[in-house]
Amino acid sequence: MNIYRSKYLTIDKRKDVLISEWTGESLTTNVFQEELKKYFSISEKVKPTSNLWLQEKLPIRVPVELHEWVTENIINPQFDWGLRKLAFTIPEDQYVNLSVVNFFNKPNQLIYPNYFLTEETAFDFCKKNKSTQKEIHSPFNDIEIEDNIKNASIKINIEPQNLSQAIKYLGKFKDQFQFKKNHQKKFNLLTSREREIFFLICAGFSNEEIAIRIHISKATVTTHRRNINRKLDIKTRGEWILYSNAFI
Repeated sequence: MNIYRSKYLTIDKRKDVLISEWTGESLTTNVFQEELKKYFSISEKVKPTSNLWLQEKLPIRVPVELHEWVTENIINPQFDWGLRKLAFTIPEDQYVNLSVVNFFNKPNQLIYPNYFLTEETAFDFCKKNKSTQKEIHSPFNDIEIEDNIKNASIKINIEPQNLSQAIKYLGKFKDQFQFKKNHQKKFNLLTSREREIFFLICAGFSNEEIAIRIHISKATVTTHRRNINRKLDIKTRGEWILYSNAFI
């Protein structure tokens, strides 16, 4: 069922999957941004559990300066109304589409995409309602994650003698997660350059080292650092550590 059609983008709904496809018509970054806003308004009304983007005809590289905007204003809000699966078709021979991958792999990303070479395999992934399981490496013996539309759970297997240490480890993680949740809006106020400098500061680089590394003056680094302190309301080294632990 067709929901939206413009010169640049078409949006269809098939079962509970919202399918968006670029037409191949040449477009500017401003038009690209406006089309994403239209897509977002449609997604807000439809509230799909899965989104499929057909990227074969996307005629531009996504500008770096839009990466954070797309994550915070287009992708993450959809998590609140139930979006759990995000799929893209990206041909191997079209480098232009690789820029799309970059802004969907951020630390603050709530929904992580899967990439496919054909629409059929991507759609099959989107329409499946079964929960997914995966194992990740950790200090524990193993971790199993179950994620579906309504909830998610984590199962941790550890040896009895490591239980007390594991509880402490999880307690720290919980505190870091809560700190990030409470301070995410402040962190989102940072510009791309300020975030870059924030990460370098957290990595232990001095102002002079940062200036050399990213090819700006030491005075400019000092100004950025002052702005970061102001936006995040950081007044002590301890607060820098809290932000570093939560956002890196």
